[in-house]
Amino acid sequence: MAKKITMKITDLAYKISTKELGNLEKDLIDLYYRELFEKQLYTKQCHLFETEIRGVFNHLIEQEEEHSFLLKIILSNAGIEVNELLDIKNLKQYANICDTIKYDINQEKLSAQSYEKTINRTNSKKLKQLLGHILTEEYKHIGVLQAYLSER
Repeated sequence: MAKKITMKITDLAYKISTKELGNLEKDLIDLYYRELFEKQLYTKQCHLFETEIRGVFNHLIEQEEEHSFLLKIILSNAGIEVNELLDIKNLKQYANICDTIKYDINQEKLSAQSYEKTINRTNSKKLKQLLGHILTEEYKHIGVLQAYLSER
């Protein structure tokens, strides 16, 4: 899980104090659950579609797991317990891969917007840096998905 995350960013997560969270606890909890949702979404989709997209989904699954891990560190250090289970069994399933990827791109864009909003609401340099790191990766996810879609 956390082994692929650079030690620097993991250390940064551990250094963010409860005081630095300010009034962003709810925002961070929402971001955490968005990451869990995306991870489970890609896991489910990985089993539904052809082999060529599985490598993309597996990479995204790893990234979402890393993001949720970083957010959980921050929340746990603040004494905020979050559930690691998220039930997405009623998720709409698309018949073709292109519609699925369009949905995924939209989900990634919503996540990026949430990260931007939270970054703009904090004064903590450490929290801005950590969330900015994740935001950059969210934009990479959008790019990877858009590239795959353009090849179809």
